[in-house]
Amino acid sequence: MYLTRHAMSVSASALLLIGVVSAPAFAGDWLRAGPQDQVKGCSMAAFADPGFKGPSWKTHNSWAVVGWEFDSQISSIKVRSGIWQLYRSANFQGQIETLYPGSYGHLKPTVDNLIRSFRCVRAT
Repeated sequence: MYLTRHAMSVSASALLLIGVVSAPAFAGDWLRAGPQDQVKGCSMAAFADPGFKGPSWKTHNSWAVVGWEFDSQISSIKVRSGIWQLYRSANFQGQIETLYPGSYGHLKPTVDNLIRSFRCVRAT
């Protein structure tokens, strides 16, 4: 399907919604951004910098895509409750690191600044 000059002035998201253009392969990530589920008894805080410094994010939810604010920018975590799995790819894919209740002031190099999704797998 071709686009006329007038249609090209419409935002890409509007065109996607009305079916004029197809979603790119990666669109699923940003279309599903946001909390996936909330597990009672799960709580954690993620920090952008080591030592629990910088912008922080408290959550009880699993996130298939952490969002642009924290995408690949988490360096320390405080797990208040629950057992959490961190993933290097969106949608709970890729290498996994499991965290138990406690303070992680410096994440392992395998996940430091590489986390793209996370979820609580069990309440504690």
